[in-house]
Amino acid sequence: MKGYNMEKGLVSIVIATYNSARTLQTALASVANQTYANIELVVVDGGSTDGTLEMIETYAFKRKTYISEKDKGIFDALNKGVKMSSGEWIFVLGSDDELLPDGIDTLIQHSDGFDVVYGNTINRFDDGSLTLFKAKDYHCLNHIICCCHQGLIMKKDCILRENGFNLNYPLRADFDLIQRCYLKEYRFRQVDASIAYYYVGGASGQANLSSDIERYHILKNNHSTKFPFLVFLYYFMKKLVRLYIYDPKKNIKA
Repeated sequence: MKGYNMEKGLVSIVIATYNSARTLQTALASVANQTYANIELVVVDGGSTDGTLEMIETYAFKRKTYISEKDKGIFDALNKGVKMSSGEWIFVLGSDDELLPDGIDTLIQHSDGFDVVYGNTINRFDDGSLTLFKAKDYHCLNHIICCCHQGLIMKKDCILRENGFNLNYPLRADFDLIQRCYLKEYRFRQVDASIAYYYVGGASGQANLSSDIERYHILKNNHSTKFPFLVFLYYFMKKLVRLYIYDPKKNIKA
């Protein structure tokens, strides 16, 4: 889009940090080790005091930009990062996550003619176990997210055209943005390949009623389904069954 500073083919990897020194080195190393060379690192820090900034400063990247200031949460930080970026494409990486070496290259190879490209991710738990989070067909976006955010790239102009992440959804703003893009018929493509390791912390691995209620409001406000409450109830009960009756940790080879 006119007026946006975007370099064709450049992928801006945006990381939001706050006192992330314990895990950030792994994330940064995975960015540095990408087989796709045309990458820009963008870090938005919330005012860390634990050595996070020193790690960002000393880690060498060909293209790197960062700021450190108070923010209104992770999605506020990501909105800042998108606006700071120069790339045609945006990839969001958690400060405790890790890209596979060919993760970005895999997505870019399948990106021609599309606005959103996504693949699988590998869940990593506290005990070291791994599970495959296999992405779903994007038509499920009427009800649920089709993939982990760490398995997806999106064109910067799409994010800006949709006014970025909605801060009214502090837990599921990523789903809201991706769903709005789907409902407005942006071009999606699914890739059957793993893109990144996603760290599943204790809170993330539990049924979170607040998160599911937030998803209900997204479904309702985006008018994505005629029966948002029934959809909410179905998936929340399904989550409870999966967590407390079936073992969600089926180990896989990385």
